[in-house]
Amino acid sequence: MKKILVKIGFLTFGIIFSMTGRALELPHFPQTSQLSNSITAPKSPFARLSLATGSGHTCALLSNGTVKCWGQNNFGQLGFDTGGRDQAQPTLVPNLSGVLQITAGSVHTCALITGGIAKCWGGNFSGQLGDGTRVSKPAPTTVSNLSDISSIQAGTSQTCAIAGGNVSCWGKQVLHSYKKPNPFPLSITPPYSTISEYVDSPLPLGTGVSQAKRLAIGINFNCALLNEGKVACWGNNELGQLGLENALSNRNPVFLPDLENVIQIDAGPEHACAVLSDHTLKCWGSNHSGQLGLDSVTTEYGQELPQPNEVSSPTTVPNLNGVSQVAAGGVHTCALLDNGQVQCWGDNNAGQIGNGKFEAAFSPNEVNGLSEAKSLSSFGGHTCAVLSDVSIACWGLNENGQLGIQGVWGSREPVTINL
Repeated sequence: MKKILVKIGFLTFGIIFSMTGRALELPHFPQTSQLSNSITAPKSPFARLSLATGSGHTCALLSNGTVKCWGQNNFGQLGFDTGGRDQAQPTLVPNLSGVLQITAGSVHTCALITGGIAKCWGGNFSGQLGDGTRVSKPAPTTVSNLSDISSIQAGTSQTCAIAGGNVSCWGKQVLHSYKKPNPFPLSITPPYSTISEYVDSPLPLGTGVSQAKRLAIGINFNCALLNEGKVACWGNNELGQLGLENALSNRNPVFLPDLENVIQIDAGPEHACAVLSDHTLKCWGSNHSGQLGLDSVTTEYGQELPQPNEVSSPTTVPNLNGVSQVAAGGVHTCALLDNGQVQCWGDNNAGQIGNGKFEAAFSPNEVNGLSEAKSLSSFGGHTCAVLSDVSIACWGLNENGQLGIQGVWGSREPVTINL
């Protein structure tokens, strides 16, 4: 794999790249990677390796239950104090062990710990650390008033967790109802389709979701995958990101019709995707940068544009089969195939498609040099993969050292990270 410099011109997209975060788990090698229908904390807690990508930082959960992070650290999202300086070298998070799962938001990071508790660190201006304050912290801090957690998922300025099959969220909330004493008034007054409040400790989702096993968090919308393979979403629907037609927003979770047998979901800022049991992929929401991978049209001036701009119902990505996992970035999407190859599509101004080019791709393109990938994690303008030899490769934006390399703005092909 070779290092490629990326044009500085992509910096204009820095804001849209900082919109959503995610974390994926991977079975210990050399076993074959396989998505499980259960995300209950594993009985053998340190038999997993996983990645979490944030806006400008990346973290890796090691097989011994410790975590290393690198990249942007302006709010302490790496889990240690660098005086606000970026850190391209993967560095151990102090005083953190027994970790089962990690997840990264825009400028914060969270970990699920043995015993069903969660710890978070980094930016806390929206209460996304869940410790009852809005003070940013560079060291892991226990999430208050929540136990028996089986999964945790960080978003831009929000975090949600599953405990006993029920969903609780904290930080900047999307429009939905909560079980809360003296509830605050909610109203939907066009053209305002979302109403947010800042919550600094976990609040349970009021209705509509039980037996959840996976979460996907976007900007002002969330989705949950339930045990029976169905998906429920809530929040903003202006771009079709709830997978529902003719609806601005829903304060309570609503099941997506005609979407069943789902085994994994993920969300970008304004789009979401679901892997089905037949290993096909369906996506919905915003398609302004081609992140749904559906099609394109050529204008009379020869310009290629994604088509359509928005999709309000889950739609199959054409010519893509054998999908085992999806990872949604800011305005691009990547899919891991059963044969270990990775296909990406959407915006590519930072090289985040990984095909050696800068031009956007409105249909799946193979990532150069990856044939034995086992897991993906994507956020904003970069994507990382765990390979079969348990090494890590990343590509795309590197403005803050999130690819684990110094001196370059990014890479349009995968580069290897040494942990």
